[in-house]
Amino acid sequence: MSDRVLQQMFTPYFTMKSNGTGLGMVSVHDVVKQACGCLVVRTVPEAGTHIVVMIPYVVSSLQLLCGNPNRNECLQLRHSAGEKRLLIVDDDTELAGMLAEGFSLSGFITDVACSKKEALFRLHACGPYDVIICDYNLVDGNGLEVCRKAAQVYSVPKTVLLTGDALLDPAEVEVAGSVVVLFKPVMLADLLRVVVE
Repeated sequence: MSDRVLQQMFTPYFTMKSNGTGLGMVSVHDVVKQACGCLVVRTVPEAGTHIVVMIPYVVSSLQLLCGNPNRNECLQLRHSAGEKRLLIVDDDTELAGMLAEGFSLSGFITDVACSKKEALFRLHACGPYDVIICDYNLVDGNGLEVCRKAAQVYSVPKTVLLTGDALLDPAEVEVAGSVVVLFKPVMLADLLRVVVE
């Protein structure tokens, strides 16, 4: 997709098809916007285009969490979280991006680090953070070390360690301070509940 097409793809009646109406992507954009979602378009000329549609299941999760089916009140809860800063540490960049998007839609200010080294840098240079969500197995080390440093050196009040390792030693976690351990796979609503509590 050329830059010209990319810039006009959501313009009503713009089409590249001989029998197109130019309303398809406009309609998709409107539906996603009404659902408080977003569209991400990645294109490489002559190679192809990838469009990601993200609809916030999080709003429904917030309604369940606050026990209130009233969407407006839940949106107020979402906005009250907006003052909380969250660092997501995971070397799975797609997962980290989805978590960041979910928490951003829930009103959090989110940063992402894709390694232990980057996480420690962000803690030092970009803090303070209110919450850290960290994967246990990182490409360059142990996520528990990030949680330990976050709690002890940078006084992060809550750290959440995500792991698929059922053999994680509970004594090792206790040494790290106030760490909540969640085993993968984790639903975003469950993670949100732990972070908000």
